[in-house]
Amino acid sequence: MGSVEALHSPQRPRHFIRADDLIRKLAVANWRYVDLNIPEARLLADLSSQANDLQTTADMCDLALAEFSKGSLVVGLLEALMSGAVVKYARCFSSGVRANFPNSVLEGLPVNQKTDHEFFVALRNKYIAHSVNVFEETKIVAYLVPEERGPRGVASIGVQHDRLASLGAEDFTRLKALSLELHRQISIIIEEEKQKVLDAARRLQVDGLYSQVDPPKKVAGDSDVTKSRKQH
Repeated sequence: MGSVEALHSPQRPRHFIRADDLIRKLAVANWRYVDLNIPEARLLADLSSQANDLQTTADMCDLALAEFSKGSLVVGLLEALMSGAVVKYARCFSSGVRANFPNSVLEGLPVNQKTDHEFFVALRNKYIAHSVNVFEETKIVAYLVPEERGPRGVASIGVQHDRLASLGAEDFTRLKALSLELHRQISIIIEEEKQKVLDAARRLQVDGLYSQVDPPKKVAGDSDVTKSRKQH
């Protein structure tokens, strides 16, 4: 369950989603939590982030499919949803601070979804994030004077820009199905990792946990955009 909070930075207000893993509403108890900075927690954190990206991908596909069903095909909106959904999906499998996505999950996909996975990752890498493939092409053309209008010559120069503006409804459906299947499988691993982290936490000195004082949550600002976050 998650909540959206407006957290203010010195530069400008921004909205961050705080996904509370467990919300306790008991009038007779004061529940608090402390950060678990233990090696066992790192994989759980990374898997949970990847699961969030997969769910967000499916949600954006739903938004696009709703546009198709209404028949109001606003190209700019569909292009934005395509870019957002594909980037969210592909970042689960790119190198960075996170642990690698479990290869066993990808290997367990049926052949058609393995093909879909390769397509959407390539779409991100070769078209959306980098201008490489033929999904985008710009040509410079010379408009010739029609012979019936006078002497032959070049009347003007033009620019013709062709690009993939949006995936189709079938493509969004495939991406949604793929994301939800990976989310389903990674959720099983997440539950297993939660138990491992719980076991590890219960082996810690409990008095140390109760006396632990964590630094206040920092709101990222403009100066943080080039900085890598710390690994758990």
